[in-house]
Amino acid sequence: MAALSNAHNVLVEDNWEGASLRQVIERALAPHLLAEVDVNRFQLQGPDARLHPKVAVTLAMALHELMTNAAKYGALTVPEGQVAVTWSLHDRDDDRQRLDLLWEERGEPLVMAPTRKRFGSRLIERQLPMEFDGNAMITYAPGGVTCRLEIPLTTLGWVGQEAVEGRRAP
Repeated sequence: MAALSNAHNVLVEDNWEGASLRQVIERALAPHLLAEVDVNRFQLQGPDARLHPKVAVTLAMALHELMTNAAKYGALTVPEGQVAVTWSLHDRDDDRQRLDLLWEERGEPLVMAPTRKRFGSRLIERQLPMEFDGNAMITYAPGGVTCRLEIPLTTLGWVGQEAVEGRRAP
């Protein structure tokens, strides 16, 4: 609920017209970031962008799940563990952009793939691609958990917005 609330707070600040990618990432991780004594355990790097509200909420939920698992089972269970979140934006042929985001855990105890998929893994690997026609893959490598997300960014706004605001659609 906290992750959902944080995502909604970012959207409320901009009248639900969109959200800052950087703010969505920072607020999704904030409860854990603020609890850490060593801020060097986290690396966040990438350009800012404006996200459609639906993308912002789903991305915040996915990041919250990854961070919760890192704190319960992964890199954040040991003092030397680290989490790096890096992202980039790429132009597509359809005049939209694609967000490529990489979550990497390092220095964690021996990683073992779960015996069954739970809510968080299903949310990330199924819901996110289905909702946005993107890709998501979680890898449980011995060196640490990684998650790659590829999300086509949708146009900001909503169907019928131009008519309500008295504008013509392009």
